[in-house]
Amino acid sequence: MHFAPPKASRASNKPRHLWIHAGLHKTGTTSLQSFLVQNRDTLAAQGLLYVRAGTNPYLNGNHNVAWELTGDRRFELDTGCLEEAAQEIADFDGDAILSSEDFESLLHRPQGFDPLLRHDLLRRHQVTIVIYVRNQAEYLASLLAENRKHGIEHVEDYLNRILEDGRLSAREWVFQFDLAALGKVWPHRNSKLLVRNYHTLAGGSTVTDFLGMLEAKGMADEDVRLNQASEPVRLSDQATSLLMARFAEGNRRICAKMKIAPDGLCTAPRWPEGAVLVG
Repeated sequence: MHFAPPKASRASNKPRHLWIHAGLHKTGTTSLQSFLVQNRDTLAAQGLLYVRAGTNPYLNGNHNVAWELTGDRRFELDTGCLEEAAQEIADFDGDAILSSEDFESLLHRPQGFDPLLRHDLLRRHQVTIVIYVRNQAEYLASLLAENRKHGIEHVEDYLNRILEDGRLSAREWVFQFDLAALGKVWPHRNSKLLVRNYHTLAGGSTVTDFLGMLEAKGMADEDVRLNQASEPVRLSDQATSLLMARFAEGNRRICAKMKIAPDGLCTAPRWPEGAVLVG
């Protein structure tokens, strides 16, 4: 299958850039991907391609490309694979965007991105991996709320695994909690890691922050949030304290390294009113 890109409007001598939005999960990823799909033609006219390969009719992210790289059982060839994504990016005379929170599973081992980073068609692209992060207590609570929607209730060992490993492997996913460890393994090859603080987003949403970072002009700035938990949850005071203590110093280091404000990442979470206690 060939995904023919639209024509771009840009200066021909401008270096081309590939932006890989890699999550993290529960940081506005669904909203961003929905916006990118709905505004694909407008973005292309500004020299920004939101890649079609790897998306499907019911998921707006390039998840199939991420699943191919991670070896996920959900990978399906007919949806568009890495090879087709690379060709689509190479055929577009401008910058390109790939987005899937399932790229998160590769962040602690950058070599997992090598089939993309070392692809012959993309060797001249500058590559930036963009992730949005939140404090670890809120992140775990959001993951638990999502798991409850899918009927996953056996969460009693999650906390210990995160405290020990700095990440959580569950089913097909690897969720990243040790932000400082990620900062140590990047940059890698022709790519760098860009960390954005979910608690201090420009415009108050991932959509407006991401578009502003890419200098997209004249785009809507509403804070439309999708896939939110219908029943928010909170961690116990003990679990919250353990997580914040375990990652406090690492959070301060990644904020200093990436030159981002520490607000929210280095302070105790503010739980939603009426949140259900778990953990």
